[in-house]
Amino acid sequence: MPDTRDMNWSDLYENNIRSYQKGRPKRGIFIADHLIRTGLHEQIESFLEEGSFSAKDSIYLAERFRGKYCIATDLNESAMKGAAHSQVSSCVADAFKLPFSDRQFSVTFHSGLIVLFHNEEAIRIVEEQLRVTAKIAFVFAHNQHNRVDNLASLLKRIAGKRIFTFRRFTTADLQAIGERTGCSFEIVAYDNMLENFVSRNVPWLLPTVRLLRLHRIKALANELVLIITP
Repeated sequence: MPDTRDMNWSDLYENNIRSYQKGRPKRGIFIADHLIRTGLHEQIESFLEEGSFSAKDSIYLAERFRGKYCIATDLNESAMKGAAHSQVSSCVADAFKLPFSDRQFSVTFHSGLIVLFHNEEAIRIVEEQLRVTAKIAFVFAHNQHNRVDNLASLLKRIAGKRIFTFRRFTTADLQAIGERTGCSFEIVAYDNMLENFVSRNVPWLLPTVRLLRLHRIKALANELVLIITP
């Protein structure tokens, strides 16, 4: 795995924040849809996002679930300045030692935070996340099984885009983390490349893609998400 801890994250933030802000809040959409589908949305009072960067997912959740308390955190002070939003609070926080009480938040999540760390560090981050989680926790990771996206990221790294220097996780990696927590969990593949392409370019084919369940192919998913119930 490439070592990302020596990177200048302030520079990476400044150089990439505009493109991130323009992107769709896909993790926020996934979380909202999951909560509504399972009926958990009626029990939710608060959201915590770690390693929020642009905080676009927290902003999306705050706007979709109005009246709920949302806080975005990041270790990078520049990111927290950019996360200002009328419905989202923000603060600088260390994911290994969060400044919050046990079970303080209904929902917690981070969007790819663990891709910067080795397995044992990732487990420590998730365990600390679960400490402050009351209802459900989401752990998003880039999908090692997607060879197409792996190649695309390699080409971007060669082109000098250092933000694409991160590790990827297999289902087995996330399975091991889930088992270490001792909690109930599931692993879901999402953000399917084929479904995204068809939606943007030939939307009339989308029903066929879904009928054939091509949107469920793990090798075409950009990300895996570990969903944990404490």
